[in-house]
Amino acid sequence: MRVFPFLFFLLFGLNVTFSQVVVNGTFNSTSSGWSCGPEATYFETTYGGSNPSNRVAEVDAGAGLCQTISGFSIGAVYSLDFICSRRTTCGPAVQSMNVSVDGGALAATAVSRTGGFGFTAESFEFVATSTTHTIDFTATIAGTCGLIVDDISINPVSLLPISLTDFSLSLSEDCAVDLYWTTKSERNNDYFVVEYSSNGADWQAIGYEDGAGNSSTTLHYSFTDPHPKMGISYYRLKQVDTDGNSAYSHVISTVTNCDNTKLFPNPTEGFVFAAGNKEVSDFRCYTVSGIDLTNRTKIGCNKDSQQIEIDLSKLPGGTYILLIDNKKYKVIKI
Repeated sequence: MRVFPFLFFLLFGLNVTFSQVVVNGTFNSTSSGWSCGPEATYFETTYGGSNPSNRVAEVDAGAGLCQTISGFSIGAVYSLDFICSRRTTCGPAVQSMNVSVDGGALAATAVSRTGGFGFTAESFEFVATSTTHTIDFTATIAGTCGLIVDDISINPVSLLPISLTDFSLSLSEDCAVDLYWTTKSERNNDYFVVEYSSNGADWQAIGYEDGAGNSSTTLHYSFTDPHPKMGISYYRLKQVDTDGNSAYSHVISTVTNCDNTKLFPNPTEGFVFAAGNKEVSDFRCYTVSGIDLTNRTKIGCNKDSQQIEIDLSKLPGGTYILLIDNKKYKVIKI
């Protein structure tokens, strides 16, 4: 097991950045934390989207969005990130709004969308001129049919001692998330930590990849998250120097909607594990002829219920059907 050195949680460079938190940037708590007449009550299906459980906000002539955020380091570089879509249930073919950060940090910048409903990302970099800034989303068209926004966040733009030319991801057929990144050069680069978040605010390390130390050639890295939770997943890189200083990449995200639960080992002599990207809420055990033997098994789970341990040791050898959240799995007891 690798023992990580003490990490300094700051950007590598002259400027130290502090915590910037967008309150309720996903609008799961409706309009809590937002001002300027927000409309954040409805789910995206109201506006032409397909996800009935994803709450969003609309920016139009009657509803704006603004929030004052503290914790900036003057002179440091940040990115204002969000996803955006045209509302397709009404309104003009082109819908638009202005995005700004006060204090001269980001002048009003137009964002527009056409076509059908579909979220695409926007990112605007700005230099903090104060320790407190207000972000503002304001419609530029008349009427009450505007742009739909979600997943608003502010992230430090790291001054990495590497030249990171790409950081991207793809979702495989078995619901695993494959991460890729490329460096053009590296200086005193010890290793990368891959971090995961389900809400864009709380992060946990899920793996690491050794760096090249010093390099002037293009290098490619990859990492696979085999069991992302269902719903939206956020990822970022922490780059750690040989002297322990660290810095962060920008944040990328994807949405997982499939169940990738797997059983192992199979065949089994007694215990079998079911692990996947969703919490397990119901379990039954049957013979192939349909006899319920659930009361002759034992089940345990870890703290987030994404992996369960099933004890089949009291059952005779044979083939059994495990029903996990209404999905059938065949397991052989030897």
